[in-house]
Formats: sequence, structure tokens, C-alpha cells
Amino acid sequence: MKTSLLLPLPDWTAHVPHPAYYPRQYLDLAIERSISAEDVMTKAGLSHSTADHLLEKSDTRISIRDSWQIIEAVRQLTNDDTIGFTLGLSMPLTSHGPLAYAAMCASTPRQAVNILEKFWHLRQRGVSFHRKEAEADICFELTPDLPLPQAFRDVMFSSTLTAVLRAMEFVMPTSNRKEIRLQGPEPAGFHNVAASLPSVHFKQPRAALCISNDPPWMDRPLPTANAEAFEIAVAQCEREAALYQDHRIVRQVRSALVASPEGYPSMEALAEQLNLSPRTLRRHLNQEGQSYQQLLEEARSRDCEELLATSDMSLQKISEMLGYSEPANFTRAFRRWKGISPSQWRRTRL
Repeated sequence: MKTSLLLPLPDWTAHVPHPAYYPRQYLDLAIERSISAEDVMTKAGLSHSTADHLLEKSDTRISIRDSWQIIEAVRQLTNDDTIGFTLGLSMPLTSHGPLAYAAMCASTPRQAVNILEKFWHLRQRGVSFHRKEAEADICFELTPDLPLPQAFRDVMFSSTLTAVLRAMEFVMPTSNRKEIRLQGPEPAGFHNVAASLPSVHFKQPRAALCISNDPPWMDRPLPTANAEAFEIAVAQCEREAALYQDHRIVRQVRSALVASPEGYPSMEALAEQLNLSPRTLRRHLNQEGQSYQQLLEEARSRDCEELLATSDMSLQKISEMLGYSEPANFTRAFRRWKGISPSQWRRTRL
């Protein structure tokens, strides 16, 4: 059985294809720091030939699991938790393929953001992307589709958010405020990269990039707008999406499983929302290697941090929102996810 640096990862992560560009960037960084590609592959539990494919073939795709294994191997071998920022700053907008070209040719920043949100899964698998707008503020939030180790998650998200920042600076050269938020603590050596970044806040409930500007900025014409080129780039994104329809229902269910005062939507409510019968929804989830209960557990693990960090609700109330009949059941589940009790975790965020 393949060794994993990120145990436990569900089986579906071994079967969903992921663009190789991003792990290739980490591999290149390791080589720049005198760490051989072979050492990275050995650490990641992958064959040395995987490195050859990554370095030699630009259109290579690998599984989410292998991609994440490579990123974690580089993080551990470099012993540098700021490498995500370094890589995000080095990524040109064009590195994100037809999705980037569509954003560049969009008529307005709003259209560019809409395209980014629609086709996000083509460039970043296993991570959900959500936009939140309030007057002149816009936040791009990242949420993993399953629980991930804090250090690995923050490296990957710091890279992604910094790359999104660079893309947004292209469509919006000036702004009153730019802010990156990460969930973990400030990494050692952050001062070495801080000068190249906007304000970065740590120990936040959600990972996000937030931008503020005067209200009309989202609908101002872009100087690079090109309607014909935009249609061509979007068509390419559509073709790529058609080739990788795997886990489409799973992605929709994950997006819909959001905690509310009434709890999470039931299987029946989700089926109705997706215009499916409960039996058909269950069958689709089974075909994609998932179940409603597994996805509900992922959502609970994902949402518990925000509820603990951003509210003064009692553990009783939080456990009810997460669908647990007793706080003790929530505490046992939280210990399984985080290794400590919810009250201990909450105290670390004070």
C-alpha cells in the first residue's frame, strides 16, 4: 500500500485528475533549493518516473492525492512553511490556462470573477471556492473538501490566495484594501516574504482573500476586454469541464451542505434542490464513491471551526447546529478531527 504523508485521505482523491502545473511548481522550487526530484518522490511515496512526467510534459494530469503528496513532501523537505507565498507571487496570470485567458478578456471584473467561480474546479480540485460580496467589499473564500492538516492546508492556501491576488491585481490595479486570511498561526520566517504581500492575518476562521474598493469597480470596463477571445477561452473551459465531469454531484452536495440554525439540509432536501429523487441522488453519490453521511461529516468538520471562532454560542448550541443530539457526541467527533476538545481549541483562538 502506498505510503501517505497526509493520512487519512479518502479513496476518491486517488481517482480525480488534477492539473500537474501546481505540484510541478513545488517540485521546481525544491530543485532550486538543492533537493532532488528523486528525494521528493521518495518522500511522497511516488515513483521517480512521476517526476519525469511532471517536468517534461506540460499537459500531465495526476490525482489529487499524488499532487498533495508532492506538495507536502516539498514542505517537509524544505522545512519552510512560507513556500506557498513564494510560489503564489511567482505565478503569472497566464499559468492558469484558458481560465486565465477568459478572465483577461472579460468585459468587467465581475464577469472575470464569475468565470473564475464557475470553472474553479478545473484548476484546483478538492478545494471549494466561494465569493462573498458586501457593498464595495469582495472576499474569495477557500474551503477544503475534506479535513486537512493545518500546516499543509495553510501552505497550499497561501499559494492559491496569493496567486488569486495577482490575478485580481491585473483586473483591478488599485484598491483601498487587500487582505489575506489564513487559519493557522504565522509561520516561521514569514517576515522574509511579508514585504511583498498585502496585510496577512493568521488564526482566522476561514481562509480568504478580501479586497475593498469604491462601489462601481466590479462593473468598470477592462482595458483588455475582447469579446471574441473571451468566447473562445470560455469554450475551451467548457470542453475541459466536459472531459472531467467526475464528482459533479459530489461537488454540488458539498456546496449545499452549509450549517444554519435549522441544521444541514437532509438527503431529501438536497435531492429536491438538485431536481433528483433521493434514491437517484444516493445512487449518484455511490457511483462517485461517496455517501450523504460521509459528506455530512466533512461539512461538520469544515464548519465547526468557524462556529467556534466567530461566535460566542455555547457548545450545546453549536452541537445542535452541526446535527449532534448531545454535546458529548460533538466533543468526541471534534477530538477525532482536531486532536483536542472544542473548548481547548476555542481558547487557542482567544
